[in-house]
Amino acid sequence: MKAAPPHIFVDETWIEIEGKKHIMLGAISTENPGHLAHEVSRLKSSIGLKPFDEIKWNSANFNQGQRNRLSEGIIRLIRDCTGLISIVEGSDRQKASELFADQVIDYCSANEFPAYFLALDHGLIPKPDKLAEFVSRSHAPTCIGLSTLDSRYDQVIQCADVFVGFFRAAIRQELGAALKLIPNTDESFEDIRIAWTLTEYVILGTRGMLWGQTDTLDDRGFVYYEHPMHRAMGLGFRLHSTITQEVRNLLEKNIATVYMGCLH
Repeated sequence: MKAAPPHIFVDETWIEIEGKKHIMLGAISTENPGHLAHEVSRLKSSIGLKPFDEIKWNSANFNQGQRNRLSEGIIRLIRDCTGLISIVEGSDRQKASELFADQVIDYCSANEFPAYFLALDHGLIPKPDKLAEFVSRSHAPTCIGLSTLDSRYDQVIQCADVFVGFFRAAIRQELGAALKLIPNTDESFEDIRIAWTLTEYVILGTRGMLWGQTDTLDDRGFVYYEHPMHRAMGLGFRLHSTITQEVRNLLEKNIATVYMGCLH
């Protein structure tokens, strides 16, 4: 029996890499968007927010305590989703959305999804009809639902906003932004450190979430037991850019690759 078509929710942000402007698209894929939306509304309620109080990455509408609880809550809620990140040089949203659609199609094909639903934040694409034509195909995987959603009123698009914001912040820190430390509130890691860097917090908090492949064999053909790495470069993490190979290698090593073994 084939898996149910996933619902893929997409939002975008902007990032500068080596002085070049890039549009950065991020998506979360879930087979149960209703359940996720309900959990997000419950998280909001737990800190005194209403269902239509919009969550955005690093929003100034909340105090520091609320932001911390929202960040921790959202990162836990989306861990069971699959994540996709695509960074496209320039400011052409239509081109970026089509490159991202190719990534979605590859993801669905690799996982034998016969079809998918695609929902994008309102305003992400200038010409939705052109994207609809682009994703139309007579063979699997087929886009069977294409919509634009107002993030103010959709809980899962807000999750996608936080997801892409997490990765933007992690990348910026890797590229030299001011170091930011996140207090360690997870008692299971109490014996390791009292704080994580922002990059560590994001990459470990979402580890294995980006569509990728986890090492099973080493160079000699033996099964990995001690150092399995999850690799998302070219799969769930894609770059369409003229940035230098040095920076590509840095992002592959520190953002698109994560250790999947025990952290103790």
